Amino acid sequence: MVQAELETLCKKAAEILRRPGAVLLLPTETVYGLVCRFEDKIAEEKIYQLKHRPAEKRLSVFVDSAEKLVPYGVKFTHLVQELARTYCPGAITLIAERAADSSLGFRIPDHQFVLELLKTLEKVTIVGLDNVNDYYDVSIKEWRLERIAEEAAAHPASSWEFVRGSIADRKLVDDCFEKYNFAVVVNLAAQAGVRYSITN
Repeated sequence: MVQAELETLCKKAAEILRRPGAVLLLPTETVYGLVCRFEDKIAEEKIYQLKHRPAEKRLSVFVDSAEKLVPYGVKFTHLVQELARTYCPGAITLIAERAADSSLGFRIPDHQFVLELLKTLEKVTIVGLDNVNDYYDVSIKEWRLERIAEEAAAHPASSWEFVRGSIADRKLVDDCFEKYNFAVVVNLAAQAGVRYSITN
């Protein structure tokens, strides 16, 4: 499969999987498997029904990197880290601890299509931070926040969160970095007016 065909198929598969409750049959390096988006409960239930799978038998997840599971409360023991380094990517499912005394099985597949699809499907979480001060009309800021929330709601594949606070609050900023594990930071925190900025 040439790269252009691969990207076209991945975009189509990603478009389908972004729909709530969507399930697809995809090839892996071992067998064909039924897949859905992580934590899409409706789709997960469909897979259980289609496979007549016992409810106590958990589904495992595909990731292109084990680090992608950290925001979901997954904890990696030294043994799991060593196994992942040695055998992944490949046809092996590893079990890692998760918060609330649970566990999660995951696999880093050695299959070009699945890996490309994972990159295409990657969830984006956007976090805004502002103290919503009265440097200019607060109602304008509140209106903009409402519009952003509405736009985010129309794109359930990703998420938007707003933190009300000051970027000068070091503890708050540190807590945000700890919680969200940012990949990209865009700083738009300058106040308008050169003279005001220099004075303050």
